[in-house]
Amino acid sequence: MKLIQVRFRNTLTIVFCLTVHWAFSQVFMQIEELNKVQTIKLYPGDKFQYQLKGYEKSWDKGIVSQIDPSLDAIFIKGSMYQLDEFSAIRVSGPFAPRALGVTFQTFGVGWLGFGIIGRLAGSGEFKAQEAIIGTVALGVGYLFRAFYRWETINLNENNRLRIMDTRMFVPEKPN
Repeated sequence: MKLIQVRFRNTLTIVFCLTVHWAFSQVFMQIEELNKVQTIKLYPGDKFQYQLKGYEKSWDKGIVSQIDPSLDAIFIKGSMYQLDEFSAIRVSGPFAPRALGVTFQTFGVGWLGFGIIGRLAGSGEFKAQEAIIGTVALGVGYLFRAFYRWETINLNENNRLRIMDTRMFVPEKPN
């Protein structure tokens, strides 16, 4: 019984230590849109596309490597960007339509592949109807994935980008 209590206590200690470590990761970048309750949150390690002010015709891709609330800046590819430098942000679109697109494309490839294999094995005919079904499934899947790939948010007075720091305590930096 004593051994079980010691193991339980050690397990709890490890869990609490890990929880404190997770508390440090509660700094994120938030995209708020006017008249929308839901926000889009980007954490360190998230991929997104962005446009900078003055370069509105080009999109750049990046991974958020670090978020610094004291500077109101994020670090991408070793460069620091202030939040007011961004003019638009693209994040990954809704998951369900993209997943449906992948499903349609997988069905189309399977339909065409099994039809061709069946024709090559000599056990059946590959008719135009079967080719149409496979091709239409591929096309519909491509359209779903193309239209729901990115969600673009233009940053202006209605949409804003800000850094949220929800940690219980902020670690002090040595001077």
